[in-house]
Amino acid sequence: MFGVKDIMAVSPPLREDAFVLNRIHNRRITGYWDTGLLREMGLQILIMLAAISIFFGASSRILFEGIEEIQLAFMPNETGVADIVNRWTTRCGKNGGSACYHVRYRYDVAGNAYFAEEQIGYSLYTDTGREPRMQVTYAVDNPEIAHIGGPGIRTERMLPVAPILVLIIAFSLPLLFPLIEYLRVGRMLRKGTLVYGTIREINGYITGSGKNRRYRVRVSYAFIAPDGHAYNGEQKRTRSDLRNRTLPDPGTAVAIAYVDGSKYMML
Repeated sequence: MFGVKDIMAVSPPLREDAFVLNRIHNRRITGYWDTGLLREMGLQILIMLAAISIFFGASSRILFEGIEEIQLAFMPNETGVADIVNRWTTRCGKNGGSACYHVRYRYDVAGNAYFAEEQIGYSLYTDTGREPRMQVTYAVDNPEIAHIGGPGIRTERMLPVAPILVLIIAFSLPLLFPLIEYLRVGRMLRKGTLVYGTIREINGYITGSGKNRRYRVRVSYAFIAPDGHAYNGEQKRTRSDLRNRTLPDPGTAVAIAYVDGSKYMML
């Protein structure tokens, strides 16, 4: 019976002729990067950075206030009294269909005067009209970080940041999922080994419709584990780049990350 060290010792050499279903593992199996995948990922990253930069440029003030609110929640803070210097409204929302409320205030910390502006909700805006002096919370180590009101996160300052976070997540997921799998396979290989098997059956098919049409490849494979046992498996991946190409024949080599009889996957 093979132990972990024995399995690692019998790992076969890299095979350039192996079919790689998930291209992120190409170099791990054949020793070469998949240049097409690198170009696609590079273009996707550039598009993501451009979109986020444009969105950040248009929403920099909102983003800045959201970051400050998070900092203020986790940094040591104290409260004091702020004098309302000015308050005003602007048109905001889609086509200027709603009002946004703003306030400028002054507060003193250790004999130093600080001024701040922030967008606030209607209720708090009404309070600032009745009370020329309001409670202010500021960071002890950086008094310039502050907000009107008591300690704790002000929800209305965080809500405008939500679309930005959703945008970042939406653009990151297509890159995040392959990275998670790559790291998971790495952990499997540290516990087990990379073994080679062969394709038993392979076919491609279309899923979805319209803009959601995808070309999927299904591979049934077989391999012999280092302990001599034979296993069969099946793997599916979206491979739009193979849609108009000839798929490899049965018998073509494939690579499998093998840990034990219940934990293995084709790469």
